[in-house]
Amino acid sequence: MKILKSSRTGNCYTLEIETAPEIILSAMDSAFKRLSKDSRIPGFRKGKVPRNLFERYYGRDVLIQEAVKDTVNESYIKAIQELKLDVVDFPKNVSIDDYKENTPLIFRCEVDVKPEIEVKNYKGLKAKKAAGKADQAAIDEHILKIRENFAEFNVAQEASADGDIVMCHFETTVEGQPYERWTRKNIGLEIGRASFSEAVDNELVGLKPGEKKSFDVPFNDKFPNKEVAGKTVHFEAEMAEVRKRTLPELNDALVAKISSFKTVEEFTQNVKENLEKKLDDDSQAGFQQALVDQLVEQVKIEIPEGMIERDTAKYLDRLEDSLKQSGIRFEDYVKVTQKNVDDIKKDYRETSIKNIKSELVLEAVAKAENLQISNEEIKDVVRSWNLPSVKNEDDLNKILQQIDSDKIRFSLLQKKAIDFISENAKAE
Repeated sequence: MKILKSSRTGNCYTLEIETAPEIILSAMDSAFKRLSKDSRIPGFRKGKVPRNLFERYYGRDVLIQEAVKDTVNESYIKAIQELKLDVVDFPKNVSIDDYKENTPLIFRCEVDVKPEIEVKNYKGLKAKKAAGKADQAAIDEHILKIRENFAEFNVAQEASADGDIVMCHFETTVEGQPYERWTRKNIGLEIGRASFSEAVDNELVGLKPGEKKSFDVPFNDKFPNKEVAGKTVHFEAEMAEVRKRTLPELNDALVAKISSFKTVEEFTQNVKENLEKKLDDDSQAGFQQALVDQLVEQVKIEIPEGMIERDTAKYLDRLEDSLKQSGIRFEDYVKVTQKNVDDIKKDYRETSIKNIKSELVLEAVAKAENLQISNEEIKDVVRSWNLPSVKNEDDLNKILQQIDSDKIRFSLLQKKAIDFISENAKAE
């Protein structure tokens, strides 16, 4: 394989590659072995056809076409490896000269590569950084949410209110026709959670056990339940039971029951420390992102479409995994949101471009400062996973052979670069 020409314009390399005749001949031999396994010629068992009969029966051009295709693919891969190109998409505008036997094969193509950028003035940046202090209101609110998790719901004869758990009997009709799906007895719901809709919850507020109420609720066109979307549902409701929430008193007994602490003071101090740690982490993350955003604004980068497509594909995979964990099928999500895959890609495009630019900026800083990730650092990441199968160093090395260490290295290098930038920046 010989690279006759290689030139770069922007983020695109134009290549002209020549392959020696003997490579084509060798590729033809490989093509014959592959194709002859499924060939059928009368008088010969499958896969046992001699080469000369195969060519007479199927034609020599069949082998030449396969050989040319294989040779172009292999030569392209060798060329980008030799040139050390960081390609981001499949080759395009591929043109192959007519092949004549016993002569070199020449082909041309274009391929998009990762943008090359140089970042300057990445030291001494300034950005705002919020103080990580938790005020008493935030502490009280957090403790209240914890108490709510341990609340008791007791039957009451009072009128229902927001936050109560109620049991209702519903008879429903849609456009004058009975709607069996929502016509049931003893439907349990928490007022304020909008199990049906916020409007239904509002109509149920103020009803005592045994009281009845008739009301109509319109549902918009985008309501998930397509049977009632864009229609008005008539409800004949009867309040069967009301359960009022009773919060447990915050005392030493409750603290001992729900935590490892013994007193309210210790528990409150722990809540404060955890909140302030989260505030510190959020503040640092916001500070670092502001610094990276400043660097992104400094450079002009044209992002190849291949990089955007690849990042968007990863986003779609993450979205689908997240929906699965929530018990939602991707197909159902698309129906509910009334957006197809192209719409989702379009919505994510600007975010994708910003993410890619941020990664490129951090790579440039890492290169400028010669930041490196050691194998031991990668091992530490794997150790932090606490895998049951990793009991010793040999187990750890086996895991490292099975995973994509480059992804871990890339992530660690990005973090090391952003840490370097923030350590050399000023908080306002």
